[in-house]
Amino acid sequence: MISHELRTPLGAIGGYATLLEEGIQGPLSEGQREYIGRILHNQRHLLRLVDELLDLAKIESGQFPLRLAAVPVLGVLGSVQTMIEPQIQASRLKLEVRPCDASLLLHGDGERVEQIVLNLLSNAVKFTPPGGVVRITACARDEMIELQVQDTGVGIAPDKLESIFTPFFQIEQPDGPGRTGTGLGLSISRELARAMNGDLTVDSEPGRGSSFVLSLPRTTAGALRESSF
Repeated sequence: MISHELRTPLGAIGGYATLLEEGIQGPLSEGQREYIGRILHNQRHLLRLVDELLDLAKIESGQFPLRLAAVPVLGVLGSVQTMIEPQIQASRLKLEVRPCDASLLLHGDGERVEQIVLNLLSNAVKFTPPGGVVRITACARDEMIELQVQDTGVGIAPDKLESIFTPFFQIEQPDGPGRTGTGLGLSISRELARAMNGDLTVDSEPGRGSSFVLSLPRTTAGALRESSF
C-alpha cells in the first residue's frame, strides 16, 4: 500500500516533466531543459528506491515469488550486454563479454538472474575510472554455473567485503557525492541468489578492482515451476 502511495505521485511527476520536456507548453531554454532533466533523473532514482524497498520487504517476509526454469546462460549474457552498453559508452570504459558454451543452462528465475548480473555490471561501471575494463564471463564448475563480473576499478577494502551486502551500506564513491545509489542492490542480489540455491561472493583489493561471482545450480533441462521463500 505504501509502495502504491509513493509510486502514484512519482509517476505524475515523471509524466508532467516529460510533457514539458517534449515542449507541450512551448519551447524551452537550455537552462529549463537541464532542470527538467534533473527532475526526471531524481524521479527515476526514487522509483528505483521504492522498487528495491518493496523487493527487500518481500524477501524479509518470505513471500518473494520465483519462477524457476532452465535458463540459457548465453541468453543472459546477451541481454545484460545490451542493457549495460549505454552506461559503458557514457563512462568511456571497455566491456569484454567472453563467449560461453551455448548449451550451458542454469536453474533459476531468468528475470532475477539478469537483475543480479545487471546490478553487478552497473556497480562495476560506477567504480571504474574512464579507460578501465569491465569483464563478464560464464563457466560451469562441477554442478554450478558461475557468472563472474570483474572490473579494473578502485576495489574494496578487506574490512568492507561483507558489509557491502548489508542493506543501505554504501562505499564512499571515487568521485564524491555526484553519483547516487540506494545501498540495497547487493543485499537484494545475494538474497535472490541464495533463494535460487546459489550464492553471490566477492574478491577485491583496493586499487586492483573487484570480482563478483554469482553461482547458481547447473541443469540440462528444467520444467517450469513457481517457488517462493
